[in-house]
Amino acid sequence: MRKIFATLFAAALAIGVPATAASADEGPTASTCSYECVWTGETAWVGTHDFAGANWAKFIQLTRTPVTVPPSESFPIYAGQHFHVGNVYVYDGPGDTVLLRVYLNGPYGDGAYFQGGNALKIAHYTTDPSGISNPAPGKFKHKFDPADRFAEVYVPYNPSGANYYAIHLDLMILE
Repeated sequence: MRKIFATLFAAALAIGVPATAASADEGPTASTCSYECVWTGETAWVGTHDFAGANWAKFIQLTRTPVTVPPSESFPIYAGQHFHVGNVYVYDGPGDTVLLRVYLNGPYGDGAYFQGGNALKIAHYTTDPSGISNPAPGKFKHKFDPADRFAEVYVPYNPSGANYYAIHLDLMILE
């Protein structure tokens, strides 16, 4: 009798334990998702610098003069604070602009896409915005309707001063 219970217990453990720890870290992607996956609306921010206040809003600072090829700088895109879904690459643009190429190509990028009108919102600052508390992306001056998983947009650049950008994205991501 004890052998039967031990065998049943071992079988239950084997069924309930995921295959590997590595598979849990990878997360779902659109190409590997089964019918059970759920898409959820999520906000995303680009950058490594924090705005003030109780929020997770981020911004970037350009530290180099933009060039055409290769990109001058690149910055990570995080959805829901933790999911690296892509990158923004900065190139020189015509006149006093920079070209921002937004790719949803990070480790979770296959499980993310732009959602809704004005899904990409950008604010340009010529002074350090870190003292701003909880910026309102809906009030950002530059709004774009990108296609699916890629955007290419031109925004102002101040060649004689500082350049900071708050970049906010409305996404759908896989849970």
